[in-house]
Parts: sequence; C-alpha cells; structure tokens
Amino acid sequence: MRNIYMVWLLLCLCGFTLGCQLEDISSFGPLKVTGYYGGSVVLPCNCKDLQSKPRNLTWLRTVRYFNEVPPLYKINEGDKEPEIQKDCEGRVARVDDGSPGNLALVIYNLRHEDAMTYRCQTERGMEYLELTVKDCNLASSGERLEISKVSGESVLLPCWCAEKKAKPQTLRWKDPNGRLIRSESQQSGRFAHRVEMFNDNTIWNVSLLLSDLTVDDEGEYTCEINGKDNKVVYSLTVTDCTLSGQDEVVEVEAQPGSSILLPCACTTLEAKPQNFRWTPPNNREIHWHYRGRAELFHQTAAPGNLSLLLSKLTPEDEGVYRCEAGEGKSKVFVLTVRGPSFLLSDNCRKNDDSWSQFTYCIFALFCICQFTFL
Repeated sequence: MRNIYMVWLLLCLCGFTLGCQLEDISSFGPLKVTGYYGGSVVLPCNCKDLQSKPRNLTWLRTVRYFNEVPPLYKINEGDKEPEIQKDCEGRVARVDDGSPGNLALVIYNLRHEDAMTYRCQTERGMEYLELTVKDCNLASSGERLEISKVSGESVLLPCWCAEKKAKPQTLRWKDPNGRLIRSESQQSGRFAHRVEMFNDNTIWNVSLLLSDLTVDDEGEYTCEINGKDNKVVYSLTVTDCTLSGQDEVVEVEAQPGSSILLPCACTTLEAKPQNFRWTPPNNREIHWHYRGRAELFHQTAAPGNLSLLLSKLTPEDEGVYRCEAGEGKSKVFVLTVRGPSFLLSDNCRKNDDSWSQFTYCIFALFCICQFTFL
C-alpha cells in the first residue's frame, strides 16, 4: 500500500514539473486560420490542462520553405514582460481570459505580410497554424447599375465588402468628372454638406449618400476598392421638376376681401426645383405689398408643392401671376378681383358683436326659465 502511495505521489510531482502539454489542434497538418486585412485574428493554442502554466512559451513565424524568423512572441519563466518582435510591437498580445493554460495569440491590424505559418511551442510540444489574410472583395464588383431620382431627393450608392470582417486597403469614390469625393468633413465645392460616407462607422461598408440632388449631379459614380479591378459603377439620372399644367394660362376670379389659392406643383411632389419663384403683376415687390397676406407651401408641405395662397384680396391684386420652376417652365394665372367686398367695416363688426352678445343673453335667459319651471 505504501508503495502505491509513493508511486502516486511521484506521478503528481512529475505532473507539476513537466509543465504544459499542448492540446492537439489539428491532426492533418497545420490548423488553417483566416483573417482579414485591417482586422484582428486569434491564433489558438492551449495546454490540455488549462490550469497548468508553461515554463516557456514561444510563438514563431516561418516563411517559405519553413525558414524561421526571430521569435514573434517569447516569454520564459521568471520574465516580467514578453519579448516581441519589433515589427509587431503594439499589434500582438496574449489572450487574457484568466486561464494560465490558454496560450492563444491575437494579432491586430492584419497586414498581407502576416500571412504565413505560425508555431506555438512550449517545453512539452509544438503546434502549427497556417494564417491566410484576405482582402475586401466588393459584393457587386464589376457591375454597372442604373439609379433614377428626382431633384431634391437623396440617393444611397451601396458599396461594401462581401465579408463583413474585411477592411478595404484603399478606397476611392469618383464623381462623373473623375474627381475624388471625400468625406463630409473634407468635401468642398458642389458636394459640400451633401455627402456622407459610412466607412467612419463600419470598416466593410463604404457606401456613399448624396443629399439634395440636382440635375447637375447626373452621371457615373465609381467606387474603387484596392485598385481599378475591384469596382462598381452607378449611372445616376436626376429628373428636375416638371410643372403640372405647364405653359397653361388659367383665369381665376375672386371677390375683394376673400382668399384664393393659385395651384402650382411639380408632377412629382418629391421633386425640388433648382430655381423657383412667383412673379406677381408688374413684378411688384412681394415683401411690402403682400406682407402678411401671401403663403407658400413648398417648405411646410411637399417640396414640389409650389402653390400660392393670397388672402384679403384687393382690386390692386389683379393681374398676371407666373409660377416659374426653372428655365422655360412656368404656369400663368390671370386674377380678376371684383364683386361685393367680403370685408366688414368697423361699424358693422361692432354691430355684429353687439348682436351676438344680445343673442347669447336671450338664449341664456331662456335656459334659466326652462330650469325654473321644471
């Protein structure tokens, strides 16, 4: 019995002194691991007993023909800090999950030159891993897509990597003139304050959003990733406002003191005309003659609703009103103001108020009498 106990004790002591025995991670050659350019990847390696701690840990890299380069990561028993190869400083770290037997290594900000064979080595074994670093491949690479919009709308031009973990090495958006489109903070010229790029929030989504479109924005837009062979082209068509009833001459009549609506709208209410104005009779200055009496709807309703509401009409408002939505696009209204006035004089208003008060008193007295006789 004593001999059995001694053997058991000896085996336990040997277990503690032998250190970490690596777990087999692949039975058929190196374990294949895939990472994406600009991203991070975990190279797995661990002791069979996750609570055991190796006396020595070395991560090595090999290039073609298994020629080894200096250790990527190395730490020996008693070392306070690991030894890390200079070209990987700040990009390599151990996975810290609280288990001393977890020897996995993380590589951040992957580069193409990181693609090679890696060896995890302790005092009791070694394991090989083969890392592949992939680039961003556009989901619609090589396609030419057509998009139609109306002026004033926004358009999203999709462009993203097929793999959501991938990060483009280079990115270029080009406008119809071949000029680079930059992010909103850097953009100037006609796209200023109208551009939004999504790559600030997601590395794989490099789509472009253009707002407040004009007919000048028409043309081909190109998204290029990692060179000219990996691109998608969008042919954008922008339709300007076409007036409903364009070139018509409409005669309208109203009475003094009344209101009248002069209807004018784009055939597509979402369309926003680049140039829009109402021309009153004799090009009269609107800001003083119509102050407090004119209301437009294109800012409060749909941008394509260009109608004009005139209130408290007077004979002086008669004449030709022209709704113009760009060169050669107009609708004409001929307004006639005649008939009895809708406006009451001050005396009439006072008499009307007195009559209303008298009527209210008679009605109240009638109600009181009815309640008393019940």
